[in-house]
Amino acid sequence: MDLVTHRSDRSLSWELEELVIRPCRLSDRQSIAELAAEVFAADREAPVEQWLAEWNWKFNGAHLGETAASVAVNREGRVVGHYGSLIRRFQLGKNVFETGVPVDNMVQERYRGGRLQMRLYENQGAWAKKGGVTWGIGAPNPAAYKIGKRLLGYENLAWMRILRADLSSRWRRLGFRLREQRAGWVHPRGAVVRELGTFDERFGDLWRSCRDEYVCVEERTLDWLRWRFDDAPGRNYTILALEEGDRVLRYALIRAPEPAHGTSRVVDLFGTTDQDDLRAMARGIMKWALGRTSWLEIDLAASEPHYVALIDAGFYWEGREHPLVYWIFDESRVHRRVLAEPANWYVTQAFHDTL
Repeated sequence: MDLVTHRSDRSLSWELEELVIRPCRLSDRQSIAELAAEVFAADREAPVEQWLAEWNWKFNGAHLGETAASVAVNREGRVVGHYGSLIRRFQLGKNVFETGVPVDNMVQERYRGGRLQMRLYENQGAWAKKGGVTWGIGAPNPAAYKIGKRLLGYENLAWMRILRADLSSRWRRLGFRLREQRAGWVHPRGAVVRELGTFDERFGDLWRSCRDEYVCVEERTLDWLRWRFDDAPGRNYTILALEEGDRVLRYALIRAPEPAHGTSRVVDLFGTTDQDDLRAMARGIMKWALGRTSWLEIDLAASEPHYVALIDAGFYWEGREHPLVYWIFDESRVHRRVLAEPANWYVTQAFHDTL
């Protein structure tokens, strides 16, 4: 058995007292990357250099001054725990909130057991209140979900359904084409889906014109799109846009297939909630994918019309879903009732598509 399981609580408590928990410094980046490569080696095999590029992109230095990342450091100055929060902007109703989104919450194996994670989490709560961050939102993996529900006060916000489309055989692809030909549906206003090479000013206009069609949604300004997709290290995305004349009505961001299993992921969808636009975008995704990939996958928390349009285009739901959770730092600034209503939320994989 692992030696950690034999260590007494008293011994672990003594070692925890030797740790210093403090705001992250730029000089910690290499040690953080080494910790990530060690902790996540089993399911996210990546070299230290890749983790360093990932951390630099996520935080980009801009939010570091307000301790959006905390570390636990041992006597030798090595980082043995890390709790980072990206500052993301969400619109709830007519108000916009700066929200903490935890990323790369990790603790070296010898210090696991709940208490160090709790101390890192509490430190995040302290800076959040000081910095005006009202609440946090996350999409934890199963292990983090159990810890968060038991120790950190996570509350369920919504469930993200995982939809798939099987394009793995020639006969399936032919079936999709024949179905489209028989259906003969075209957008009533003549809008069409095209592949674009870059984000332009029309995407900023799209956010401003469509934001109020959603109750709870992450802000998607032009700057955010460029940071989120153009600047992301080690990722390639295809931009599909539903265009009507010079306007963009909806868009889809598709991540290139992963070599292991040939699955392309639709990581973001956004735009008008008009039924014809939803339908045209979903069908446009499928047409683009035919002959390019074996599987398409998308996970999102959305209103029923979004799911209906995707299923009508050829996606299906196997029953798989994963949770979104929230926790409140300042009860006086946000209504828990609004946060806790699943039907209010629109969240795509762009929220948590990380290394």
